[in-house]
Amino acid sequence: MASGRDWSDARQVWEHHLMHHTPRPCSVIVGLGSHDLRVADASAGDCLRGLAPYIVWGWSGPGSRVG
Repeated sequence: MASGRDWSDARQVWEHHLMHHTPRPCSVIVGLGSHDLRVADASAGDCLRGLAPYIVWGWSGPGSRVG
């Protein structure tokens, strides 16, 4: 069972990853892959809104090893 301290630590890490940046136009969107399709949806949505002309996809899941 997670303690109150565990939840507090987890919340701090979560808030760190959110960054709270305001999206602004740039030259490329980097979509880091996962099994969560919301990553693709958000990247494509930002591209379609004109924030960048390109998306570069990255993948680090199973089967991504080259060589």
